[in-house]
Amino acid sequence: MFNLISALSRKQKSYIFLAIDLSLIPLALFLTFLVLPLPGSALATLAAMLPVLPYVLALAAAVALWLGLPKVQLNAYERHAVGLTALLASITAGATAGLTLLFGPDLPPGTHVVFATTYFLCLLAARALLYQVVVAIYRRAQPRCRVLIYGAGTTGAQLAQALKAHDGIDPVAFVDDNTSLQGVTLVGCRCSRPPASPRSPKPARSSGSCWRCRRRASRNRPRSSSDCSGCSWRCRRCPPLLSSSEKRRWSTS
Repeated sequence: MFNLISALSRKQKSYIFLAIDLSLIPLALFLTFLVLPLPGSALATLAAMLPVLPYVLALAAAVALWLGLPKVQLNAYERHAVGLTALLASITAGATAGLTLLFGPDLPPGTHVVFATTYFLCLLAARALLYQVVVAIYRRAQPRCRVLIYGAGTTGAQLAQALKAHDGIDPVAFVDDNTSLQGVTLVGCRCSRPPASPRSPKPARSSGSCWRCRRRASRNRPRSSSDCSGCSWRCRRCPPLLSSSEKRRWSTS
């Protein structure tokens, strides 16, 4: 399958896209007649439209080629191509409304609105399905490098969007220090919290005592109330202060 897709030229691929787009018109009409409460059945109404259907297909093909929609690649199918797809669906529904008004069958005006919406959704679904199938074929045939992007800002999103069109690189996720972006999905990739580095040194813990008390303790001398008089903070781990009687007792001993 990969060799077959690789052997196709751009012109052949555009013809395949055009054939798929045109084949979706009868399907969209059938779905429209199926969901609407029409006097006849969906198949009977679709059979009544067979005289005007070739003209609708010819007009839709001409409009699609004029818009250049079959030449849009699957990995480049974005907002501009979606707008062209909506324009194609609207023109096709307008042509169907005009032809049925002239040659029949008689359909309610809301039928053409539903047909335009259904045809637009069918076109989008077909392109999305084709993209997933082609990507799966390429992934099985060629090894891809899965990358993790550090930084989910504007530059990271643009990088992920550019790498999605690459043949050998597949962005899988973002990592970012910003907590507001963690858990958000950007360009189809989820943003997560970066893991802690195993080589980062742990911060040293404070002993909780001032430098005067540590120096006194190194000399094996108990601490008095005057020892910490110059400290800007109260000691937390030093032994309790000596009273005046204990201080005199220690000095005489």
